[in-house]
Amino acid sequence: MHTPSLHYVRLLLAGSLVFALQCVGVAVSRSFLTSDSEPSDEFGGHGFVVFTSEPRPDNERHMATCQAFLRSFPDLVDYAAADPAELMVMYWPLDVGRIDPGDDRDCSFLLDRYDFARANKLAADWGFSGSAGPILLGLADGVEGGLILDLSDFLTEDVIRGFRIWREHVSRDASAWRDGFTMTVIREAFRNLIQAYGATIIRTIEA
Repeated sequence: MHTPSLHYVRLLLAGSLVFALQCVGVAVSRSFLTSDSEPSDEFGGHGFVVFTSEPRPDNERHMATCQAFLRSFPDLVDYAAADPAELMVMYWPLDVGRIDPGDDRDCSFLLDRYDFARANKLAADWGFSGSAGPILLGLADGVEGGLILDLSDFLTEDVIRGFRIWREHVSRDASAWRDGFTMTVIREAFRNLIQAYGATIIRTIEA
């Protein structure tokens, strides 16, 4: 079994992210944040796919990250009838003011127009600028902290597993987070990755 010593998942909690995700069955969806937009506070939570180096369409790992985003998180428009408070929207930031039809499924476009300036600020603000990335960052209004899944040293073929486990963990276990994060909950949620990479890939950090 391949057990890289430097593989790790960083889960940062200051306060409780899931205090703002009170309902059972919070749904994770995807959307795009254009250059003139900010995350909406109507949702139960929101997050970002964060690259810590400028992504390129000709990079296999960057392309795999984009494909994982599209395949793992349902489109926000699919939840038009849902209560916004029951949604966590994961954003892909873009440096354009609008998206033409079809561009939202074109990873070459999405990587080429990725808003690295916004991502760079997020990385600096949350203290993971030195990470190789990509990072999944989850946030919620009124909560001092966030949830971070650092995919820096994951094998490229495991990136999509990380995205799907993130989706399933947020959707399935939100009610269990109401009383705060525990390593028991975290380890169970990421059990498959722990089996592949070892127990040391997960840790909690207070800001």
